[in-house]
Amino acid sequence: MPQSPALRLLVTVVALFLGVAVVWWALGFQLGKGIMEELKGGAAFKRAYGFEQGNQAALLVLAFGAVVSVALHQAAPAQGRLLWLSAAALGTAFALGGQGSSMVGAGLTAFAAAAAAETEGRQRLIASGIGALIAAFAFALVLESEGGAWAAAWVLRAVFFFFPLVFGAAFLSEQLPRWLKSSSKS
Repeated sequence: MPQSPALRLLVTVVALFLGVAVVWWALGFQLGKGIMEELKGGAAFKRAYGFEQGNQAALLVLAFGAVVSVALHQAAPAQGRLLWLSAAALGTAFALGGQGSSMVGAGLTAFAAAAAAETEGRQRLIASGIGALIAAFAFALVLESEGGAWAAAWVLRAVFFFFPLVFGAAFLSEQLPRWLKSSSKS
């Protein structure tokens, strides 16, 4: 049974959402709570990044924006690619809403996913890491912590949330259609 591009996009978004949610809330958030309690920033960290409806919706918007950015990067002609990516980044930013730095972070996440999709192998890991650090920085600007607690929250969020999001968008957009195609043949 052939899958439409829209169905593949939605399956990729759901897979990315579930993967990042498990990595972040099962690993990163739990580790972060412990570290942030020691650094006297635990309450702000829990409030900003906890397993709540608003944070889940934000992850879904970011996953959708990242996957759409990768899809547009692959499909858009070279001359208009930046315009299409800008539209995806703006759409992701406005869909996420909230504070200005969060909107900037959403746009940066969309561009980071597209940049990761341009590369392969080790370069994809490096591009994803750089994109994750930049996107996490924009989101960390609104965190109500200072000094070491703020830096720890920024790095934790970059490693356990934004890296899987950026890398996963590029990887799943490339691999999931192959897996779906091979599973439909059997």
